[in-house]
Amino acid sequence: MTSININKEKFGQLIHKEKPVLVDFWAPWCGYCRRIGTAYEKISEEYSDILIAGKVNIDEEPQ
Repeated sequence: MTSININKEKFGQLIHKEKPVLVDFWAPWCGYCRRIGTAYEKISEEYSDILIAGKVNIDEEPQ
């Protein structure tokens, strides 16, 4: 499973799940964010049985 896109509503739902939630706050203009994106996806796939990995685009979800 790859990481999921998270908005404010989805975040509220995810934090009440049994698995911990790993969140990557990123932006399309952020070079560092794009560089770690591949590693983050690998973590998301490798640990999908024990955690939920999600990404929040801070330009679309500033709150």
